[in-house]
Amino acid sequence: MILINRDLRMQQDFQDHCGYGVIPEAGGFRFLVYAENIEQITLTLNDVEYPMEKAPVRPNTYTLFFEELTPPFHYVYN
Repeated sequence: MILINRDLRMQQDFQDHCGYGVIPEAGGFRFLVYAENIEQITLTLNDVEYPMEKAPVRPNTYTLFFEELTPPFHYVYN
């Protein structure tokens, strides 16, 4: 489990291959996780669980997009 409680000033950049990240996009935020040999990853965002989807183009990458999400927010990958 990766526990993260940070605002956007402290965000991790997924392009740096850190394994996880949150990227601001037009209209919301995209959460990304790189994980090998994992069948399912769940994102807990503000105490609500959401199953992440496998990215169609990137192997071993899971993604979830939230529209109109505003910081600060608390999230945990399980």
